[in-house]
Amino acid sequence: MALISEFMAVWGRGLLAGIPRPVRRLLGLGDRHGVAMREDDGFRLYQSVDGEPRDRGKVSPDALAATARRLSGSLVFCLAAKDVVRASTTLPDQARRTLAQVIDVEVERLTPFRRAEVEVAYCTHDLGDGRISLELGVVRRTHLLTVLDELSALNVHPAYIATDLAEVARVESDAIANPAAPPPLGGAWRRAAAYVTVLLALAAVISPFVEQDTRRRAITAAEVVARPSIEQAVSLIGRLDRAEARAAVISGFGLAGGSRVAVLDALTRLLPDDSHLTRLAINGGGLELEGQSSSAADLVARIGKSNLFANVAFRAPVARDPATGSERFHLALEIVQQ
Repeated sequence: MALISEFMAVWGRGLLAGIPRPVRRLLGLGDRHGVAMREDDGFRLYQSVDGEPRDRGKVSPDALAATARRLSGSLVFCLAAKDVVRASTTLPDQARRTLAQVIDVEVERLTPFRRAEVEVAYCTHDLGDGRISLELGVVRRTHLLTVLDELSALNVHPAYIATDLAEVARVESDAIANPAAPPPLGGAWRRAAAYVTVLLALAAVISPFVEQDTRRRAITAAEVVARPSIEQAVSLIGRLDRAEARAAVISGFGLAGGSRVAVLDALTRLLPDDSHLTRLAINGGGLELEGQSSSAADLVARIGKSNLFANVAFRAPVARDPATGSERFHLALEIVQQ
């Protein structure tokens, strides 16, 4: 839960960083820091909003920790002016590219200290004409550690050390970070929060299309599974249609009597699926059959094996239908009386 809370806090800060400062002030969402500085025998507290300090009164050392926790944002401890050595210089604008190395050189050139002996807060200003000004606030490292030890004894652990109140406005970039405090959450976290926000927004836009695509794929998969059954059903429907067509051809001849029913039943069973009748004529004890079959000779052989028919013969030459590829036949046969 602590990790989630921390991430949500960083996320919120990252989003706020993208809002123009005047708008943040109008909405009461400016960058906030609690600021403490020593004053006589106690501490003066400020609530800084976008670098503008608001006095929150003076507290005793014993009340500093509890009161500082009620201030919004990370805590900044501001050093007294007597504890800071200040220096400034003018540099060419190209110095920004190697500013850390330039500061190391300028500290030793402008102050009586070696770079390894001090901690440095700094800020730069663009002067135009290709020049910048560099302002340094230099604190002896031994003195800074003494101050941090005193604050730690009061259960106060500032995230940053500022050399003046004006520095609070740029505290995350220019002030001295407290090495004993947890590392501050900087630009990388803010960028990560912004990326997560963009990804969530994209997910909200894309998810309906992804859901539609998933449904389409599921329907397609179901069609693939069901296709054999569908084809089998279509084939069965075709066979039924052909059987109904045969029955319609035969039923139009006004047959009556038990023997004629037996003749129709026999013809229905003898005609294969690839054969159908287009004409059936009864002439006394004989039949004439016209229709189409994939093999007229095989059909004659099938009918000739039945004990209901005899003397099966072609009445006309077999001709192939160019449209269907089937053979047209005209047969004559006799009905065997039972």
